[in-house]
Amino acid sequence: AAGRGGHTTGTLLGLRVVGGVSYLAAASAIVLWGRRLTLGRGLAGLALFLYAIDQLVVVLSFGWRASQQRLVALLMSFDVMVVALLGLALVVWLLEGERERLERAGVLARRRESVQACAYAISEAVRAVRDLPQLYRSIHESLQAVLPARNFYVALRDPASGLVSFPYFADEHDPIPPARQGRGLTEYVLRTGRPLLATPEVIEDLHARGEIERVVRGRVDWLGAPLLERGQVIGVAAIQTHDPAVRLGPAERDLFVFVAAQISSAIEAKRAEEALRQSEARLRQVMDLVPHFIFAKDSEGRYVLANRAVAELYSTTVEHVVGRTDTDLARSQEAVS
Repeated sequence: AAGRGGHTTGTLLGLRVVGGVSYLAAASAIVLWGRRLTLGRGLAGLALFLYAIDQLVVVLSFGWRASQQRLVALLMSFDVMVVALLGLALVVWLLEGERERLERAGVLARRRESVQACAYAISEAVRAVRDLPQLYRSIHESLQAVLPARNFYVALRDPASGLVSFPYFADEHDPIPPARQGRGLTEYVLRTGRPLLATPEVIEDLHARGEIERVVRGRVDWLGAPLLERGQVIGVAAIQTHDPAVRLGPAERDLFVFVAAQISSAIEAKRAEEALRQSEARLRQVMDLVPHFIFAKDSEGRYVLANRAVAELYSTTVEHVVGRTDTDLARSQEAVS
């Protein structure tokens, strides 16, 4: 019986040692986990550390019969204090977690608002600016409100020659590259049709696999997204950083892909607008060469279209004819006479 009692006591002491070491390991993991030590995690780590000390003191004090009763009372009081501290730590930790969740939700909501404002600004720029260079500048200004996009460029591929040109290029260090056919990061995105977040490690891996040529040193991160028109890749929008303190990650990649879709739509709309203007200009040239009257009127008799022959009939310009009736034009002609 005495042997069995000794064996049981040894087992219990062994379990307390294991428990004490486990609590120490858990305390270390909680304190060292994460980039920032919060109050809740600190209190939880302290409580587990004290509980580990409690278990080890029980083992070390085994056999101190003279003060056994007083020691047991002290350890019980210590246990109550540690449990209370652990409960407080868990409450604080939960509240901190909820606060961080709300802060992250707020950041995401503000980011969504910023992205929507950026998309709206790009769509407004399509209507407000007259040509593509102005559109690119406006897009760059809008983009800087949501991303570290001080260095931004747009590359377009000519479908006939295959040359990649850079109609817009703004960078703190790099000069505007000439039109080219190469194997850089831009061409990689053109070939694959997929967005690319190229950290220095990714760039080295792509070069080692022969996917790209050696990239000029000095760049930290590069982020590019394909520009699509009717499902075809027509170019690339890209941002890059030269400062190690300014890094790009998956969140910036996902946001930039969304904005790149807006850029694609804006470029497509502005290209269509410019093509329409050029078509109208050619049509105007042809109409003005015809000596006969060519015109169109609305239901109220106002000219919506007229050639030079009609304008010369009233001794005025085509711009003056459009929007007026024959009566208005006749009165104007009489007033001039």
